[in-house]
Amino acid sequence: MALADAAALLWGTVVHRPYVYAFFACFLAFALHQLGARRTLAFAVTSWLLAFGAEYSSTRNGFPFGPYRYFDETRTRELWISNVPFWDSLSFVFLSYFALALAGALLSPADERDRGRAPGLLHPLAPLLAGVLMTLLDVVIDPVTLQGEKWFLGRIYEYPHRGFYFGVTAANFAGWFVVGAASAWVFQRGVARLPGCRGPFRPLHPRFTAGIYAVYAGILGFNLAVTIAIRDLRLAAASGAVSAITLAAVALRLRARPRAAGIVVCAATFAEAAACRRGSADAGASGIEVLRTGVGPERAAAALAARLARGPRPSLVVSSGFAGALSLGLEVGAVVTARALHRLADGERAPLELPPELLRLAPAARPVELLSAAEVLAAAGQGLQPPVVGDMESAALARIAAEAGLPFSVLRVVTDTPAAPLPPVARCIAAALSARGLARGGHLARTLSAALRRPAEAIAFVRASLGWCRRLRETWRAIAPLLAVTAREAEPRRSAS
Repeated sequence: MALADAAALLWGTVVHRPYVYAFFACFLAFALHQLGARRTLAFAVTSWLLAFGAEYSSTRNGFPFGPYRYFDETRTRELWISNVPFWDSLSFVFLSYFALALAGALLSPADERDRGRAPGLLHPLAPLLAGVLMTLLDVVIDPVTLQGEKWFLGRIYEYPHRGFYFGVTAANFAGWFVVGAASAWVFQRGVARLPGCRGPFRPLHPRFTAGIYAVYAGILGFNLAVTIAIRDLRLAAASGAVSAITLAAVALRLRARPRAAGIVVCAATFAEAAACRRGSADAGASGIEVLRTGVGPERAAAALAARLARGPRPSLVVSSGFAGALSLGLEVGAVVTARALHRLADGERAPLELPPELLRLAPAARPVELLSAAEVLAAAGQGLQPPVVGDMESAALARIAAEAGLPFSVLRVVTDTPAAPLPPVARCIAAALSARGLARGGHLARTLSAALRRPAEAIAFVRASLGWCRRLRETWRAIAPLLAVTAREAEPRRSAS
């Protein structure tokens, strides 16, 4: 076959099976983030070879899927390799990966998942669990695939004898288990032995596990939707029950919280929380849980109160993220901690009285007076002993922690000073994040307007924001182990109380 002909047939595969390549694109996005390029390539090649070999073998001698044969009506329109359509064996790559990734998440302790890690990926039981999750996918996929002539898939294969489960044979389910488990096992061996695949995995995105779960559910949902569309209601009821039970069981396991939390780190925005989480993961510090509270004192207080109500009880609460300097003597990028807290309400400043043993100084950070309010004004810091910084959430968080009798600390990075104030676009973004309902839409419109009026200023602010996030992540990488020691020292006093 000429190269041009092969390319044309491959393009025909993409055109005729776009849903396959949509899920394959999801595989690339998630696998590259979790595994890196080399391990993703290794997984894709080995799992495809295993799947193609299993299909090639089964269509000749019945192992491992049992005997069946493909109809080759589409051979002139899409790519085939021997007697196996390319898209079919390619599907096993992303199905095997999402089964293994979900198995790795299920076998990872909850606190490890919270820190952006998935040690369960290399757990000895991961191949078996991945095989089970693959088989559960097939219970929904193959019965509707067997009826491909009723939908856009087309009639692609048949068994010599009708199977027990809506025409699908028991051997086919066993084969899916074997291929899923074998793909995971071979991958684990490759990670342990191949020079390009060895080494630690990178920290995961905070919502990575939720994304894996969503794609796995999406695969089930796509096939269930097709089943309903072809009006096979008995199969739809069975597939719906299998999907619901599987997804509910997985969700319950993934929602399990850590048995203990030494430190709860409260960060207002997604970017701040991600920086804290990744920095802690980089340091390898254990017992650190990052809670994204939302912007503003009311949201922060409500989020922390809800977290403490559901448990477990931490040894230390930390308010982290960004802050603005309200006095001279601080530079952008300075790392600060609160030696005293003040709140601003209705324009009046008042100290927040905390028992001395509850307000802790974060190690390796500069002690400051901290003024916290829904909207801190530079003038409000006058009369306090410099250096003074302002934020929106720390006083509200400190009040909730004090009511629970928990030690509290502040660890923040300075992003603006009187000499280097934030641009108007930054103030619009802050107002939008703290607003609710329709008011947020108005602030977003003003943000867009400010960015369009001063594009260079907006671009500079974005670059600066990325630098602040790096600085916060570096801060947590350096200080997380020290804070873990602080939390352990607080534990006996907390237990005694």
